[in-house]
Amino acid sequence: MYYRTSSIIKAGRWQVCLFNNCNIHVGGGNMKIRLLLFPYYVTPESARTFSPVFFAELDRLGVEIKPEWWNGMLEGIKPSPSDKPTIVRASSQMKCDETELALRCEKLGFFLFYNDLWLFSVGRPVGGEEMVEGFRMWVRGRRKIEA
Repeated sequence: MYYRTSSIIKAGRWQVCLFNNCNIHVGGGNMKIRLLLFPYYVTPESARTFSPVFFAELDRLGVEIKPEWWNGMLEGIKPSPSDKPTIVRASSQMKCDETELALRCEKLGFFLFYNDLWLFSVGRPVGGEEMVEGFRMWVRGRRKIEA
């Protein structure tokens, strides 16, 4: 994945070039996943700060993410044009109902999270090992689809 920003930050395997319009490879691994972020100032690095367990699992699994941004509204959650597996980061500032967002993500086969919690349409969000195991199962399912 390529990410654009304007300075250099290192955190684990993440490295971002901080010069405008500079492309640098971020992440590693053989599975490519689209990461939808909102609002527009949220970066993979800032999302990592609030979801260290989730992003540590991304690193452990060798997942390569491609950040994209959605508009905080339900209609902003669309299938990937390339049918790429998609992770959606919810936000306290989104303009849609969390349950409706979870239903939409479930329907599209997307993984929905926020601050180290896996979000569902029914029941309580789960974190910790439950979230990690759920994400592993989701990744295994997507890898089978890609094969």
